[in-house]
Amino acid sequence: MTSNALTEILPLAIIIAIIAVVAYFVIKRNVRQRTEAMHTLAQKQPGLELIEKEPVFPSIRLLKKITKSPYMRGTIQNRALLLDHYYADKKEFTRLQVALHCSVDFKTIISSTSVFRRRWASRNLKKVTIEFLPSVNVLSTAPEFTTIILSLPETAQAIELLWKTNAPKGFVKIEGNTIYYSGIGALRGSRRIEQMSQLINICTLLAESIEASLEVINPSPQ
Repeated sequence: MTSNALTEILPLAIIIAIIAVVAYFVIKRNVRQRTEAMHTLAQKQPGLELIEKEPVFPSIRLLKKITKSPYMRGTIQNRALLLDHYYADKKEFTRLQVALHCSVDFKTIISSTSVFRRRWASRNLKKVTIEFLPSVNVLSTAPEFTTIILSLPETAQAIELLWKTNAPKGFVKIEGNTIYYSGIGALRGSRRIEQMSQLINICTLLAESIEASLEVINPSPQ
C-alpha cells in the first residue's frame, strides 16, 4: 500500500476509532445506569434478584468480558417475576412479566394512548368503558369480566394514580398465564424506578383480582 493510500485511509480510521470509543463508553454508561436503577428497585421490592455481568459467551475465555444487559428475576407474593430490556423497531423497551397462578382464555390491554388502540383494533378486542378509570384506555376480548377485575377499589386506585401522575409509555397486557408490561425506554432515573415499582404493584393486584374473581365465578369443588 502506497503512502498516498495510507494518508487517505488514516483520517477515516481515526474517525472510526473515535466513534467506537464513544460508543463503548455510551453503552457502558447505559448498562451502569440500568444496573443502578434495578439495584434500587430490588431494595424497594424484596424478593427480587439483580442479575448482572452474565457473559454472552461463557465458554470462550477471550470473550468473557462481553456481558448481557442486566435483568431482574424473583418472586412477588409467591409469583414469578422477570424484568428486562429488549430492542424492537430500533427502540429500546423495558419489559415486565408477572405470572398468574392460573391461565385465562381472554386478552385485555390497558394503556393511555390511541396508538395502542389502533394497533389491536383488528384482534377482536372491544373498548371497555370504565367510568372510574377516566385516564385509562382498556380493550378486551372479555369486557364484562375485565370490568369486574378492574372494579376492585385497591386495583382501580393504583391504576388510576399511575396513569394520572406518571403515565407509562406502554401497555399492560393480560393473556394466558402472564400479566405483561412493555414500555418504550430503559429503566433509569428515580421517576422510572418509582413508575416500575407501581407497575409491579399493579400487576400483582391485577393477578389477585383475576384469581379472586375466577374463584367466585367458578368455585373450587369442596
